[in-house]
Amino acid sequence: QSDDEVLRVGAWCRLGDTYLEQGEPEKALETYDSVLRDTPKSLYSDYAQYQSGFTLLKLGRLDAAILSFQSLIVNFPKSRFQDEALYRLGSALFEKKNYEEAARQFRKLMTNFPESPLKEKAYFQMGQAYFEAGKTDKALSTFRDISGRSPDSELGRLSQYQIGWCYFKMGKEDRGVRELEAYLERYPVSNAASEVCYGVGEYYFSR
Repeated sequence: QSDDEVLRVGAWCRLGDTYLEQGEPEKALETYDSVLRDTPKSLYSDYAQYQSGFTLLKLGRLDAAILSFQSLIVNFPKSRFQDEALYRLGSALFEKKNYEEAARQFRKLMTNFPESPLKEKAYFQMGQAYFEAGKTDKALSTFRDISGRSPDSELGRLSQYQIGWCYFKMGKEDRGVRELEAYLERYPVSNAASEVCYGVGEYYFSR
């Protein structure tokens, strides 16, 4: 691929990015798809594929987004966007309520890209997927691990919150309340504090 061709394709990708930033996702999608159609083996093809999937996800076209991210993962195995594609794929599957497959994609990211900055977010989202799939024991184990390793991080706080609801889902309301009360004691000004107070109050009111 000549230098001029590389510059031309790069300019097309930047045009797609501009459309996306300006709130014109359909034009952005058309631009990325043109890159993939006209120059499928360019240096920017993996980027165009990722951005196409990202744009489709923003538009709520989940099936098409899933196919786009899967295409990147299969066709561009050395792409620097592999970990991001796995995370977005897991997110799209989660939105589709395909929770078990979403958990598998988040696990794959953690296994294949242990140094990825998305690893911890993927770990938490895997716990969420387990929770929604009814695999509450696995969800609880995941949230406990995150909370224990980084209790003061945002994901640590969210995990402590989820631990309480795991126990509720398991039918262990007393333990769930204790965990939520521990959450309030540790994080009294968190965003979820009012919701937790309401839930704990409802529990005691119903007894």
